[in-house]
Amino acid sequence: MKKITFAWLLLSVLVTAFSSLVAQTPFAKYFPSGSRSFGFSSAGQLPGGGYFAVGNADMFNHNEFSVWKLNEKGDSLWRKIYYPKTYGANNRWAVDAASANDGGLFILTGTWDFGGGGQYNYNSVMRTNAQSDSIWCVIISPQSVSAGAYLNDIVATPDGGCIVAGQKSYDGYPRLVKICSTGTISWEAVIASAGRSFNSVCLTSDGGYIATGGRRVDFTDIENLLAAKFNSAGATVWSKTFYSGLFNAGDLRKAEGLSVAATSDGGCMLAGYVTKPGTWASSALLMRMNASGDSLWTKK
Repeated sequence: MKKITFAWLLLSVLVTAFSSLVAQTPFAKYFPSGSRSFGFSSAGQLPGGGYFAVGNADMFNHNEFSVWKLNEKGDSLWRKIYYPKTYGANNRWAVDAASANDGGLFILTGTWDFGGGGQYNYNSVMRTNAQSDSIWCVIISPQSVSAGAYLNDIVATPDGGCIVAGQKSYDGYPRLVKICSTGTISWEAVIASAGRSFNSVCLTSDGGYIATGGRRVDFTDIENLLAAKFNSAGATVWSKTFYSGLFNAGDLRKAEGLSVAATSDGGCMLAGYVTKPGTWASSALLMRMNASGDSLWTKK
């Protein structure tokens, strides 16, 4: 009896290990679209299993974007195409996407159109259900010639909404936009003393947000790495800059934060780059920050 019990236990362990190995088996898949050019701009795992990928296609006289649903092996289950026809001069593309807790997506898009005396760009967020049907779409940047579509990153939030990071306008201010679950803007936060942009945002363990990007001083070529923390209502908790220098002069120390991930202590891990003094080369940069925005260590 003991031998049988041990055999079943061993078999169970082996099956579990094999199942885990199969689930984690790497794959590479290619998705021809029949367009002039095509590429994915975002991908991720869905809460119910499988993956999503969002991509853009150049269709000669207009742009369109698609959502692909993939199984655990990376095989395509279905594809949903958005804006497959030319609507006047309107073109729309997917910038980034994040999965919602019901299997749907938040898709950050950019649009260019003509009106008001010239070409103008703007950003929108589309919310879809698990079948990629659009539930709502909200415009989150001004529709004017000088505004532009400069939002870069989107992250789902526990309240059923999302947070978007980027730039207010060309040579504008680093900007966060919080959108609630019904598709209305809850609040907007900017760092008004820092011209440039946020590239990435993450949720912190205390319910706030940390964003990183670049800070341009007085709209010159002097640029710093920027990191800032906001509370759940969008108020600035702290704003820190690291590294500075004139890019077209002898120093050449230019730095920028490209990605940020939260840590369990309320701080973050930040990834980016910093140029080497006296050269045009740069080094990859990792920075560990605590909840107060102090750098605990850097690696480059």
